[in-house]
Amino acid sequence: MSLEESLQRVQRALHPCLKEAWPPLLEESEIRAKLGSVRGLDATLLQARVEKAAMTALTTKLESEPLTLNRFVDKPPLKWVAAVVTRARLLELSRVHIVRRASRVSKGYDISELAGSYYGRQVLGKLSFSNRRRVVDADEMATIKQAFAGIKLTLPEVVERTTTEKFFDPEET
Repeated sequence: MSLEESLQRVQRALHPCLKEAWPPLLEESEIRAKLGSVRGLDATLLQARVEKAAMTALTTKLESEPLTLNRFVDKPPLKWVAAVVTRARLLELSRVHIVRRASRVSKGYDISELAGSYYGRQVLGKLSFSNRRRVVDADEMATIKQAFAGIKLTLPEVVERTTTEKFFDPEET
């Protein structure tokens, strides 16, 4: 098996992992850049090296272009693609900020970033939260935190200071 055949084989194997096959997820040049020297390798080792280079290129692409995550199906059939995508989705979730907004009447939590992440959409969908709803009250936030605790994740919470707090203590950040 030649290098070109191995590259095409990896490209074809990536198609079932994507919702739409066009444009290609990885260009051959991106895989070749991560490949290194492959002279004298037998077919099995060559294929393994090409897959490893594709995995490295995919990891790099997902770190530099997070929106690429939206192109993947929920459960990619290739194990190495599923592992890379799961890692990227968890990283996306760890970067989510939930902003607590206090007012005179009640506390509200802005979950728009959470609803934009893959796992956030999954959990909010299971809890039957509307797609349009972006602010929840304290009881609903406790339900969301409990659901994430069930999958052993904690959500970061950012507190937005009220206007009065900003006025009386402007130096504090």
